[in-house]
Amino acid sequence: MSIKIDQSKILPQLKIWAEGRRRTYEDNSVDLGRETLDVAQEWFDLEPWKTGKVEHFDTKRECRIELKRFIMSRIDLKDMSKSYFVPSFVWTWVAQQVITWVVKMLIDYYWEDIPT
Repeated sequence: MSIKIDQSKILPQLKIWAEGRRRTYEDNSVDLGRETLDVAQEWFDLEPWKTGKVEHFDTKRECRIELKRFIMSRIDLKDMSKSYFVPSFVWTWVAQQVITWVVKMLIDYYWEDIPT
């Protein structure tokens, strides 16, 4: 059975985090956070720790790296049709921080559920 992400645990904290650090991009950050959680759910559904190389999932750090790679390969930060898009090079940096934060929270919350 795959892990189901409870977005109600992550999104309120993301709103607080974004408000305190990135007020200019707060709404965009939350929208990107939702998209990140949706893509992360795909990763959890695939359960790569069962089919991939075990050494890529031994530690929280390794899981964060694998999850972030998965997310970054599926989210286009320059897609103008997305609600989180901002036409600025600064946004790309902020967006990467948002994704990194969400990934850290997810692995921290669900580490015990990932059988390694």
